[in-house]
Amino acid sequence: MNPRKGIHYGKILFALACAGYLIIAVRLLNIQVFQNKESRALTETRYQNVVENALASERRFQPLRGNIYSKNGHLLATTLYRYRIFADGSLIEPHEKERTLRLLSEVAGKEIKRISAGIENKSRYIPVIRRLDPGKAESVREKNESRGLFFRMDDPVRFYPSDTLGAHVLGYVNYAGQSTGVEKAFDMVLSGIDVTDIHELPADGADVVLTIDTNIQYFLEEALRWGYEQFSPLSVSGVIMDPATGEILAMGSYPSFDPNRFYDYAESDRIINRAIAHSFEPGSSFKLVALAASLEEKIVTEESVIDCEGGEINYKGEFIRDTMTNKKLTFPEVFQRSSNVGVIKLADRLGKEKLYYYAKLFGFTEKKSLELPSEAMCRIKDVRQWVPAELGTFSIGYGMSVNLLRLTAAYAVPANGGVLPELHIISRVDYPYSDSYHIKPVTIRRVLDKKTAERVRDILRSVVEKGLQDKASPRGVAVAGKTGTATKFDSVKRKYDRKRVVGTFVGFFPADRPQYVMGIMVDEPAGGGYASQFVVPVFKRAAENVARYSGL
Repeated sequence: MNPRKGIHYGKILFALACAGYLIIAVRLLNIQVFQNKESRALTETRYQNVVENALASERRFQPLRGNIYSKNGHLLATTLYRYRIFADGSLIEPHEKERTLRLLSEVAGKEIKRISAGIENKSRYIPVIRRLDPGKAESVREKNESRGLFFRMDDPVRFYPSDTLGAHVLGYVNYAGQSTGVEKAFDMVLSGIDVTDIHELPADGADVVLTIDTNIQYFLEEALRWGYEQFSPLSVSGVIMDPATGEILAMGSYPSFDPNRFYDYAESDRIINRAIAHSFEPGSSFKLVALAASLEEKIVTEESVIDCEGGEINYKGEFIRDTMTNKKLTFPEVFQRSSNVGVIKLADRLGKEKLYYYAKLFGFTEKKSLELPSEAMCRIKDVRQWVPAELGTFSIGYGMSVNLLRLTAAYAVPANGGVLPELHIISRVDYPYSDSYHIKPVTIRRVLDKKTAERVRDILRSVVEKGLQDKASPRGVAVAGKTGTATKFDSVKRKYDRKRVVGTFVGFFPADRPQYVMGIMVDEPAGGGYASQFVVPVFKRAAENVARYSGL
């Protein structure tokens, strides 16, 4: 072999080896340096996407909460989405920190120290603020220069477009899911069904349609507010219902609250729905039971005369008087003049078992009247535990307690031809993927014969026309009803305080073909007095507007 050829081949092999090592070196350099940078960038991008979708991804598996509508189609409650801002401390450069914190201080307030610590520690997820108004969020976003801040409009907030209108009926939902009113009573229906499996879809909540008429609700609330300003009581409450169907057309109390700002009333009793949650001794408005029972049991006729003994009686050890001197009165006059003595004598003829029986028939011992939470149950002592004098005090509305809703519903009996309707405040539930569920009127029971109901209705009309000198009736519309003024019991002094009273008036109109039953309760007006002075004017103010709205 030629030695020169051997040297030549050796040089070629050496060159090939060097080229191979060079290729390997370049490849390693590419993998370790350039591709590593790309890999880190890709990893960072993927992580950034994860951060951007934090909580937002969870939103995909949560259902939409249903809306609440009025009977006449007005939107009363819905869900809006507000901004949440969060930060990734690892993406905020040291020289950006102070500028970023100054920017976030516009919305974060006292939380800025926590955010600062999170950025310092390079925390990957730092909540800044939730439920931020879009305008403010966009203002912050426009000034932002850091890639470590993220803005997402996916934070749900419950919104009540009519502010305070119907607040006690609607209630509210707080950020922890705690609720009151319809929001609480129908939470399972409204909230829907959430899922955790990416392959499943959540079931959105159903829409709930109330029996509330927003126009009638407004008229009632306007009258309650007026009454509060006129008579300076602790509170004023009202209920308006349809006696034929049991639908609650309006309900409220004043002072009220704005469910959009429920947190402002955390320590306030303004959020209490006093129309159902407040119990009281009704006084003379409870005399409806003795009136109806006396006619139904035929212990009197309308021509019967009752000796009211000058307006004073010692009934089985209990001394009771009338507010005026009453001698002999006809049966209707006993109620026109609201004679305690006359009613007690009628109750004595009935007997305690009969009187208690009719109180039950009228619904005063029903465990629950409505779908709403926080209803105060009526408290009536078992008739077997009564002492002898309690027949007398019970017949005139003392020694027991009711709520305004239950008292108002009792007057639906004569207005509805002697039948007690089941109360309801929900008209319809509209499910997103199935048929609507309609709530149909239900009759609980017949309480009075139809003829008896007509006679009771006529007497209650005469009570307004003669006893109240027509102070309760809108022009051209006859009203039937009864007032009640009860002194409040002082549990500390263990006696009744004549300076503190609760006044009620429950009436229905038009008296000959009732379409509305309305109950008004005024708790402790500043000047005291009788319900005819401080309750009836509130009733009339609301009734005038409702009658005009209804074309009566």
